[in-house]
Amino acid sequence: MKLILSVTLFSLLSSFSSGEDQDQNENKRYIVKGPSAEAAAEGLGGVIKRRTRRFTAIEFPTTDKVNAFRNQATKNGFQFEEDQIRQMIPGMSDVDGTNPLAESIPWGIKRTYERNGVVDIPEDGYFPDSANHPICVIDSGYDVDHPDLPNDAEGTKNGWSNDQCDHGTHVSGTIAAIGGNNEGVVGVWPGAPDVKVARVFKTIFGLCLFSYASDLIGAAEDCQDLGAKITTMSLGGTGSSTFEREAFQDLYDEGMLHIAAAGNSANSDCSYPACYDSIMSVGATDIGNNIAAFSQYNSQTEISAPGVNVRSTIPNNKYDNYDGTSMATPHVSGAALVLWNKIPSATNDQVREALNEGAIDLGTPGRDNYYGNGLLNYWRSYDILRGNVPDECVDSLLTGAGGSPTCTDISDTSVCVEPGYNSHCPKACIACEDFRCVDSTLRWQFNDKEYDCLQLASAPEKRRNKACREIGHPRSLTPWRSCSRGEMECCVTTPSRKIFRKP
Repeated sequence: MKLILSVTLFSLLSSFSSGEDQDQNENKRYIVKGPSAEAAAEGLGGVIKRRTRRFTAIEFPTTDKVNAFRNQATKNGFQFEEDQIRQMIPGMSDVDGTNPLAESIPWGIKRTYERNGVVDIPEDGYFPDSANHPICVIDSGYDVDHPDLPNDAEGTKNGWSNDQCDHGTHVSGTIAAIGGNNEGVVGVWPGAPDVKVARVFKTIFGLCLFSYASDLIGAAEDCQDLGAKITTMSLGGTGSSTFEREAFQDLYDEGMLHIAAAGNSANSDCSYPACYDSIMSVGATDIGNNIAAFSQYNSQTEISAPGVNVRSTIPNNKYDNYDGTSMATPHVSGAALVLWNKIPSATNDQVREALNEGAIDLGTPGRDNYYGNGLLNYWRSYDILRGNVPDECVDSLLTGAGGSPTCTDISDTSVCVEPGYNSHCPKACIACEDFRCVDSTLRWQFNDKEYDCLQLASAPEKRRNKACREIGHPRSLTPWRSCSRGEMECCVTTPSRKIFRKP
C-alpha cells in the first residue's frame, strides 16, 4: 500500500504547487535561460534550486516577484517558463512484499523473449561481459544491497542507493535482476553490468515526493556524464515544457536513447516526457496481450510491453507484484540494453527502429494509439537490427589509426573506442560474432559450396560441427594467421585444408 499512499500525496502536492489560485507568499519554481537571467532572478529574491548545462531553475518567494522577473525577461530577451511537476507513475500493488522460496522467471521476461510463440530466454553466455552502452534508471533510487541486484551499480548523486519509495528498485529488477542465484526473479539482462542510477524522487515522513522537469533534465545530463546511453523513466506529468523537450532532443541527437512510461490515467492525455518526439512512450499489456485498462493511449504511444502483475525486487531483500506502465517501461529499456550491447555499432536511431519494427502487431492492424507499433519482442528486433547494421568484419590486414596492427594483434578491446579501430577490433565483428570470425574475406568450402562467416555462424550447430570436422579441426590446431588468437572454433587450419581467401 505504500506506493498508493504516495500517489495521494503526489496528487495533493502537485495540485497545490501548480494551481492557478496560489497565495502571494507561496514559492514558485521557474526555469530561466539567457545572459544575466540568473543574476536578475537572484536580484529579485530568487533562490537557485538547480543548474544544468542548459539553464537554471529558480524559486521565487512571491507571485509579485515572478511578475517582476517576467517583465525583465520581456525587456532583456530571457527565456522563462514554469518548472513543471514530474512524479512517479506508480506501480499499483495488490500484495505485500514477500520473499519467494526459489528463483522464478516473471511472465513479462518470458514474453519479451518469445521466438515464434515459444519462450527462448538466452543462456548466460549470450550476454556480453560488459556494457558499451550502459543504462541509467532515473527514479527513486536503487537498493544496492539487495541480493538479487548487481552491486556494481553507480549513482549520479549522493543518496542514490537509498530507495524509500520501492519504485526505482522494482524497475531496476525488471532490467537487471540476477539469474541463476536461486534468488527471487530474473531481469531482461540478468545481472546487467554497469547500471547507472539517478535519484530524482525523495521522501518526507516515509512518503514519496514529486520532482521537477529541471531535476529530470539535470539527472539525464548526469547520466550522460557517467557514460549512460539509455535512460529509462517510469515517471511523468501533465505539463509540457519547452526546455525539457529541447533538452531531451539535444541528448537524443547526441546519441542517447530515452524510454518513458505512457501513464496510468486510462485516457488519451499526454504524459511528459513520454509524449516528446525524442522519447519512446511505452504502454502496458496483460498476460493475455490485451492493453491494460489503466494504460494511457495517444498518438505518441510507440510500443507496448508487459505491465500487469509484474514481479520484481523491492528494498529490504523483498519482492512484489505491481501493475503500471512504469513496469512495462523497463521491459523495453532492458531489451534495448541487450540489443545495443549485442550490436554495439548500432546507433540509437537504429535500436529504436528495430524495437518498433520488431514489435508484434496487436489491436488495429498497423500502428495504433493503444499498442503503438505493437508488443515488444526481443528476437524479432534483434534479427532486424542485425540485418540493418552493416557487417563490421574487416580484412585482418586493415591498419588502424596511429599504427598498423592486424586484427590478431588487438587483444585489448578498449582501443576499439578510438577512431580507426572501432570497426576493426575482433569483438566488433558483429555479423560473425557468434562464431568469433574476425576476417570478412575468410571463407569455407564445404559440400562443394562456399560459406562466409555470417552463413556459417547462422548455420545449425550440427552443420557447423560437420563443417569443422570436414576441414580437419580438432579444436587444438594453431589458429590460421587471419583468425583471432585462441578464439576460433573452426577457422583454424591452413589454406591447403580447403580454407582460402576470396580474390
